[in-house]
Amino acid sequence: MRIGKRTGGFLLILFFVISMQGKDIGLELVCNGSPNAVIILGEKPTSAAQMGVYELRHHIQLITGVTLPIRRVKADAAVKIYIGDSSAARSAGLKPELCSGETYQLKSVGNNIYLIGCDSPDYGTVDYSRYETFPKNYFATCGSLHAVYDFLEHQCGVLFCGPWENSTAFQKQKNLSISPVNKKFTPPLDAFRGLYTDDSCRLPNGNAACGNFAGVCPSLRKGHA
Repeated sequence: MRIGKRTGGFLLILFFVISMQGKDIGLELVCNGSPNAVIILGEKPTSAAQMGVYELRHHIQLITGVTLPIRRVKADAAVKIYIGDSSAARSAGLKPELCSGETYQLKSVGNNIYLIGCDSPDYGTVDYSRYETFPKNYFATCGSLHAVYDFLEHQCGVLFCGPWENSTAFQKQKNLSISPVNKKFTPPLDAFRGLYTDDSCRLPNGNAACGNFAGVCPSLRKGHA
């Protein structure tokens, strides 16, 4: 049976529409310059998870000009981003104690996004404006924080060309949508390393200082050697 051009074109469009039904075409974090998502911390967040929350909010604000709200445990929003260990993450089957090293996971379930990893049991309060409150640099694991950096790079299009604010590349946009994600990664090495330019950029305790970095000290953007 021969099919005319118009009929063939109609059938092609119909097939495309049917094939897209039921598929998740992405989650909108920011829509038309307004927040469509909320960032949620668990019941007892580690310092790595807290830092991840601030880094995520900061970079999304750089991209879109929109500041996503931060909530504790529960919140109402179209899209919910859970960072670190929480009862919600465990309900989704994510349990950091079942991982090793500095393993982290990124997983989207419906309209929920989970960014979680193996963190050292450091529960001190992080003040985003005070470097000394940031997660420890050495002999400590920050899996939840690295999950956030992975999310920013591969889902939000952020490129960390260097450790300072002016070496972070991204494309400004009013809308920010991410694709469904399901990833688990374990760094292959265990050697920790620090970042600093010279001894004049070091703090009295020997840790790398922020130098000329405006706002956030990126010393934790280093992963493993």
